[in-house]
Amino acid sequence: MIYYVKQGENLYTIAEQFKITVRDLLDINVICNPSRVPSGLVVIIPDSDTEQLPKVKAGAHPYYVMLRGDSLYCLSKQLNITVDTLVQSNQIQEPNRILQDTELLIPYSDAITNPEELQKSWIDRGNESCYLENLQALRHIYRSYYYESFEWEAMGSKSIPYLLNLINHSCQIIRQYCVFCFGRLALNREEIIKALTDAANHDSSFIAESAKLAMRRIELVKYFGKRVHLTTYPNHLYSKPNQNSSSIPLPEGSLLLALRYNILGPVEETFRDISVYDYVMLQDSDTVGYLPRGHYRNILFI
Repeated sequence: MIYYVKQGENLYTIAEQFKITVRDLLDINVICNPSRVPSGLVVIIPDSDTEQLPKVKAGAHPYYVMLRGDSLYCLSKQLNITVDTLVQSNQIQEPNRILQDTELLIPYSDAITNPEELQKSWIDRGNESCYLENLQALRHIYRSYYYESFEWEAMGSKSIPYLLNLINHSCQIIRQYCVFCFGRLALNREEIIKALTDAANHDSSFIAESAKLAMRRIELVKYFGKRVHLTTYPNHLYSKPNQNSSSIPLPEGSLLLALRYNILGPVEETFRDISVYDYVMLQDSDTVGYLPRGHYRNILFI
């Protein structure tokens, strides 16, 4: 069940209202201070439906938007990763001074990625299976590149020479995810802009348009920070985390601000799996709503 925190409420009053415990709420929501919860925050209330869902916390993965009073220490405990991993993955210079509304990349583990090994893995996978026609196998390949793209992002500027090499690979999937990686890194570097400019002239219209979006995001991040994103596919923004709710169409390239990540919805018949949404605000209209993810729970924006 979705609940929007009201002015003056905290987890203790919410738990009392729904006859549950604060621990029940903390088990499925990333919240650092149970006594200080901002009004308007989306909170999942455990019920008979959520008992059937995986124990994934609302608020995090692949990113987390910092709330007032949050700290890296608290997040590390909530998400079972170390403070050092958070610092390194986000190239944080002052760990004790992270502003409210800052968007952080949340790695899926503390494992340190070797860029040479990851590059070899991408090349080998592309050489062997990039041209498969089996849809299920292709989805598995896309899923691997998707999750590993955040490993490149976690390396920051160290990933640039490897991505510059990979973006010229013959496998279109590799080139596509290199473009996404550059868009997520959002580093205004001459060599990146050149590579994206070249990609914007690619024969594949999707890669070409994605490269243009990546360059646009790099420019936008300079002014709005990393919370600003652009949709990479046409989509819909729903009033609730449920595709049966009312919605408005979103064209590719829609500008949005992330508010809260990883909100679980009901099982969708299309994929016969739980649905996942991100709570966002449209930059041009201040409209808020839920943006559905793809069929392997991938975000559909950079």
